[in-house]
This record gives sequence, structure tokens and C-alpha cells, in this order.
Amino acid sequence: MPVVDLQVRYLRPLRFDDVAVLLTTASAPGPTRLAFTTLVQVGEVRCLQATVTVAAVERSGRPARLPADLLPHLVPAAVP
Repeated sequence: MPVVDLQVRYLRPLRFDDVAVLLTTASAPGPTRLAFTTLVQVGEVRCLQATVTVAAVERSGRPARLPADLLPHLVPAAVP
């Protein structure tokens, strides 16, 4: 699945001794795309937010619909 969009917001630097937690959610913003949003935080402080969007394609490179049985397993992105 090719990456069609990537957005990263650096909010705060991490330090070497920081214990960071990564939270990732998945959603389907369209019939052929998956978006994965990751939030990196230290305690309650957000350090980074990133979203990568990938597209489903056929072997020929043409867009393909996501399988219908995949959609109920996605967790909608709750990160603003």
C-alpha cells in the first residue's frame, strides 16, 4: 500500500531519559484509504502527532476498495 499523505507535528522535544508512550489509532477516511494516527507523549504531555495515509491498490496500481470485513476492526482516530 503506497503512502499518499504524511503529516507530522512536532510539539515538544523528547529527552534521553523520557519514557514515551505511543498511541496509534486507525480509520478509513475513504473507500480506498487507511489512515494511522500516532500520538507520542510523556506522561500527559504530547510531544508528537503524526498521521500516515495509505491507499489500497491493485497489482496494476489502480485504486482498490478496502475489504468490507476490515472496516469494523478499525478504531477511529480520537486525536484532534
